[in-house]
Amino acid sequence: MEIPVFVEALPDGGGFRAMAREPFDVTAESKDRAIAIAEVKGKLEALIANGSIVPVTVGQTRPVASLIGTLDMSDPRAQQWWQYVEEFRRDMDHVVFPGESVEDAQ
Repeated sequence: MEIPVFVEALPDGGGFRAMAREPFDVTAESKDRAIAIAEVKGKLEALIANGSIVPVTVGQTRPVASLIGTLDMSDPRAQQWWQYVEEFRRDMDHVVFPGESVEDAQ
């Protein structure tokens, strides 16, 4: 999981503040920029380890992917559907689109 961390120089020039805002609200300050970031990372890791932050996936990122491999070609309905697909392909072989010549379509 990637969590954006905002890093800014402290107003007095004495170091850096790193922050992960809502919903985490984690902040760390240090004279060294990398240390401030590492401290925020450590605090976030502690929240995750304690179960305070739990990654949740909502919905499918690729809903069509769940259909791959589910077509049973021994099913008569699937066979009929495939015949329709092949018939449509044959019909489309003869279609000439605007800007195409008949030779381009063949």
